[in-house]
Amino acid sequence: MLSEQEKSEIRASYKNAIDPRQHVKILMQLYLVSHEEILDVLGLLSKSARPKPNRKGQPRRIYAPEFKAEAMQRLRSGESFRRVAEDMGVNVRTMATWAYHVRREKKD
Repeated sequence: MLSEQEKSEIRASYKNAIDPRQHVKILMQLYLVSHEEILDVLGLLSKSARPKPNRKGQPRRIYAPEFKAEAMQRLRSGESFRRVAEDMGVNVRTMATWAYHVRREKKD
């Protein structure tokens, strides 16, 4: 686990890197830590917004409202949930749940 000092140094060097090769070197340093820690180091995940682990210990994926709205719109237009899931990189079961909610909307 990285100390706050190390995280701060990596974050600063990543933000200041101009050459993409420098980004790669920095990300190589981060490769040895967990996904959540990488997000934390890069400042993309605040402590209050950390995803809660599911039953299998993996963090839950949180989708942006715009992303979910796009998926719902595609489902409403008649595309199959499997195709939308594959195109958007979403778990098929998650997309099936969203499709279920779209079908319920249409009934109401």
